[in-house]
Amino acid sequence: MSDKQVSQQQSQQPLSWFNSFFNDPFFRTPNTMWPESMRNLSQVKTDISETDKELRITCEVPGLDKKDLKIEVDDEHRTLTISGESKSEKKEDNEKWHMVERSSGSFTRTFRLPTNVSTDVKAKLEDGVLRMVLAKTEKALPKKTITVE
Repeated sequence: MSDKQVSQQQSQQPLSWFNSFFNDPFFRTPNTMWPESMRNLSQVKTDISETDKELRITCEVPGLDKKDLKIEVDDEHRTLTISGESKSEKKEDNEKWHMVERSSGSFTRTFRLPTNVSTDVKAKLEDGVLRMVLAKTEKALPKKTITVE
């Protein structure tokens, strides 16, 4: 195609090059093109809300049991880390697979906690939803003032 033809086509469809960019397999099928360790990074959907008395963190972790999850709190850095691992089912050698969308692997999500929230976490897993509650404290932790020498 000549430069003139390309120019004419672009003037008729000004965003065609942009739309065709997203037809690239990289954008269409990330689960089959990205390394397995990266496939689960965005799968833990999370909601965070608060009331006058508590902070609530809710995560979707379908198919995981309590033994598959780990919740850690770092008091010094004021972070809450949720990690887990889903294991894949054993595939039979004589099976012919037509589609595989369910993935397995590990995930980690870390959240910074506000200074007016306790680091004591109450966690409950029910029907693939992990609910965590952190009580608010009466006042925020004091800020440290650093003197520059």
